[in-house]
Amino acid sequence: MTLGSIPFLYQLIFNANWNVNNLPSESNLSIILVGFFMTYCIIDLLLSKFFYENEISNITNMKGYLHHLVYLVLSSFVIYNQRTEIFCLMSIFEASTLVLATGKINNKSPKQDLLYATTFVSTRLLFHAIMIYLYFNYHQSKSIWLILSFLYPFHCYWFYGFIRQKVYARNRQRKLSQYNKMFYSKKELEEALNSIQPKPIHYFLEKEDNDSEVEERRSNTLFTLIY
Repeated sequence: MTLGSIPFLYQLIFNANWNVNNLPSESNLSIILVGFFMTYCIIDLLLSKFFYENEISNITNMKGYLHHLVYLVLSSFVIYNQRTEIFCLMSIFEASTLVLATGKINNKSPKQDLLYATTFVSTRLLFHAIMIYLYFNYHQSKSIWLILSFLYPFHCYWFYGFIRQKVYARNRQRKLSQYNKMFYSKKELEEALNSIQPKPIHYFLEKEDNDSEVEERRSNTLFTLIY
């Protein structure tokens, strides 16, 4: 869907000059893309029931099912009203989903999270806000503006959840690091104790030393250790 949205995004920027009234009307390509997206949602819901139910139900508390059902209803609405070109234009949102899916396949890294956050903010927040403004001020039909406005809080909520998750993970890692510094392993404890254990002081008595000389030598040694 991300690749399919590129021609429609190109028309908006270069051909229509950001004028939503000059966008081309529904085409065979837009109908096929919306039909493909609906098929994907249905198959994903069916497969998740058997193969990865935890990913879509338990962890997200049914939000995965709700997401697909909402977009199935929305897809049916644009097909009925013959406005599939707008749905394809807004499918640029799926760029962040592509980055997220790639991160799950490979091991996530800070760069992967940064790329996901960048694509999410630029498409689902900034571009989405621009489209709400354009359709509210310059388009005759207010139904499109209402739909875009309805979806925008979901994107804000999802991004808030992403930031909250990363802050929690960072704080948890910091606490674990501090906890590990507070305790020694058995080997580290033995090495630490050995390093601070004072070495025994041996007094070598000579034959001619008497008790007073030995006591004086001990006092001098103690004075040296203290000061």
